[in-house]
Amino acid sequence: MKTCRRKGLLLLMAVLLLGVGACATKNNDMPQNDKAEEGKLTEEITPTEAVMPTEEVKSTEEGKSTEAVTPTEEVKPTATPELTATPEPTVTPKPTATPKPTPTPKPTATPKPTPTPKPTATPEPEKINIEYLTSGGITSDETVLKTKHLVFHIPANVYIPENFVETVDILTSAMENLSGLKFEGNPVYSDERTKVTVEKITDAEREMGSAYASPDGVYICSGDLLDLYALVHECSHALQFNQSNWFYCTWAMEGISTYTTYKVQKYVEENYPELVYMVGSVDQSFGNFTITDYEELYSHPMEYWVDNILECSWNDNYPIGFRLMWYLDETYGEYTKWISEYEKINPYYRSRDMGNVIQGEDQIQIFKTVYGETVFEDFYLWLKENEALFESGVVADLSGAKEVWVYPSCTYSQIVYSMGFSFQYEDLLVDIAVGREYLEEYKGKSTKDMVLLVSVGTTLELYDAEGNLLRTEGPIQGYHPIALDGVSSVKLVGSGTTSQFVIEGFENYKQ
Repeated sequence: MKTCRRKGLLLLMAVLLLGVGACATKNNDMPQNDKAEEGKLTEEITPTEAVMPTEEVKSTEEGKSTEAVTPTEEVKPTATPELTATPEPTVTPKPTATPKPTPTPKPTATPKPTPTPKPTATPEPEKINIEYLTSGGITSDETVLKTKHLVFHIPANVYIPENFVETVDILTSAMENLSGLKFEGNPVYSDERTKVTVEKITDAEREMGSAYASPDGVYICSGDLLDLYALVHECSHALQFNQSNWFYCTWAMEGISTYTTYKVQKYVEENYPELVYMVGSVDQSFGNFTITDYEELYSHPMEYWVDNILECSWNDNYPIGFRLMWYLDETYGEYTKWISEYEKINPYYRSRDMGNVIQGEDQIQIFKTVYGETVFEDFYLWLKENEALFESGVVADLSGAKEVWVYPSCTYSQIVYSMGFSFQYEDLLVDIAVGREYLEEYKGKSTKDMVLLVSVGTTLELYDAEGNLLRTEGPIQGYHPIALDGVSSVKLVGSGTTSQFVIEGFENYKQ
């Protein structure tokens, strides 16, 4: 019986392996098992009448044996035992991570004030209302005169010298190149050119007065069109304002302006010596910015001079700034960089309630940020070794000029007609016809008694309006006034140096 059971079981297993599932589906009398869970065998086995097993066999399921079945005359089908799936290993749950603390929200930065939009500038048309004379012109009505970088607003009855526009273009282009700053790009005002307003003094004979600059332009007097030193100085401030509208302390702002003016004077002397008279010699800068007691300067740090005046100087704290910018230029090659760098850190907005004056500690810090923490200590050390650089008495070199023009200056108290500085020359022709025309046609003064004074040892040739030689004077010995009646130009003959070129004897202010 045991053998029969084994043969029956073997037959059952063979049926299972040959796909008894198909047979089971054809037997409609046999109910099918419900679909089992995944991983379990679900097919039924078709019964047989009598099965004679021969031997015991091992189950095809690995590692399990099939038990023997005792056959009966009618064997009801027995479902193959469901295979128990090997349970998946229990996964050890990951430790719950300690939740990160919620970061404290950063404080919301106070938004910068929205800058007031720049006004759209309407380009002003050039209006030329000038009655031209032989060597200049007088405005008959308000005149708008444009140069490369500037636009002049000139009232009626103002004298404009010959070649004025060309001269201004030379000077302003030099200012940009030497300072590294630009006239265009004002952060508040969008004018195409820097505006220059010319004032005509109507209650006195003088033509000279106040000159100043602000973020909206430059303001000069009518006499400054002949002596362009003030124009260059104030336009140096305009260059600063075109990068940033902040106001700095005296030595910072005036340092930029005085040193830039000095560089322009030096540039003109080397490249356009015939224009030196129009901007002044470098000795003018040294003379105006003298320090008589350096120990007073060194006795206090630069922070002190933000709010205090150097008493031993001739012009407030201008001399400090002049020397500081010279040092920065010589040492770092960038004496204006601090302006644009401060603008990056703290942009100027027109709508600021605090105005546009920077706190003293901020002014000091921007120099340290740009040039190093010891910049002011290093400046003092450098200056102690270079005080002689700033001594006056420098002689201008006009030996490269062939002809110069000299105009009178109508100061507060009198009319002055001179070169105003010592200079070297080599066969230099000085045109005095322009000055004569200015005095006679514009100021209404008589010039019939004009005389010239020059240094001892000078030899002169005097010419009329047609270029004819009238006579020769010199070498001059002692005090020797030279009559200029009918004379249009004077030639300084040969090579030499003169510390005096003064014209007198014309009618001056009415007392």
